[in-house]
Amino acid sequence: MMRFSAMLFGSALAALTCLNSQPVKAQAETQRAQLARDYIEGKLDPKAAPVTYQGAPIEIRISSFVPKAAGLWKVWEPSFRQLERESNGKLVVKAYPGGVLHSMQDGFKAIRSGVADLSHCYVSYAPTSFKLMHATNLPGMFPDAPVGSMVATVLYPKYFKDEYERMGVYLARIPMTPPYNIVTKKPVRTLEDLKGMKVRTVGGIQAQTVEAVGATPIFLSTPEAYTAFERGTVDAVVGHDGAFIAFRTAEPAKAWTDLRFAAVETSICMNKDFFDRLPSDLKTVFYNWLQRWNQANAL
Repeated sequence: MMRFSAMLFGSALAALTCLNSQPVKAQAETQRAQLARDYIEGKLDPKAAPVTYQGAPIEIRISSFVPKAAGLWKVWEPSFRQLERESNGKLVVKAYPGGVLHSMQDGFKAIRSGVADLSHCYVSYAPTSFKLMHATNLPGMFPDAPVGSMVATVLYPKYFKDEYERMGVYLARIPMTPPYNIVTKKPVRTLEDLKGMKVRTVGGIQAQTVEAVGATPIFLSTPEAYTAFERGTVDAVVGHDGAFIAFRTAEPAKAWTDLRFAAVETSICMNKDFFDRLPSDLKTVFYNWLQRWNQANAL
């Protein structure tokens, strides 16, 4: 595994930068992004399942460690309004951004205990409880977030379902991040430049990859990364570009390196009792919407 990780890591450093220069690929990405915007703005007909439920609207508490000012909420909030449209106003989201209900690391615990109905449940923070799901974090596995999210979703029923449900939760959706890059205080041009660096990671296979190139992984949550990087506790931060902006980890950096060496699942898990209590027609509407939200988020 270590040799495999290092080999792919090096390949990404040497070759993958050229991918974004392809005009056809860029045009396709623009078209997909426009399709996602049209969906969450209610401009498309998603052919939602019929709603027969006649009771009062049901509130869904969705918690996230991501601050309200981050770009993610520009997709999430209109997606929540789209759910209201698809459910004829019977499913209404109450959002709790910025980690006000629980920490990033406590997602599984918070969902099991009913603190929230949906939240992030990162496999990286419960690494010994999962086996097969770690495969989605292998270096070079996916070219981008939409492909990664779709593949992980298709594989879930056969390979990942039991692992999540043993944690006492249902999986709502599997959004994969874009491939990760790195910000540093000094330029990184070769793998040798990484040797001896203290690199913030989220653990799991990502940490093994960092070790494989001679660096030292430091386990920190995303909100903790800025302070550690700014103060010099770590020399580098691994993450995707959106997180570098949202959590300000790009600000203390002197260099950014396009690595694309791995993606990370950012699973959203769901309280079992919440979902089980939903009327059957709203379960169908909600499940279908979760998958559309997943792809709109990835795009």
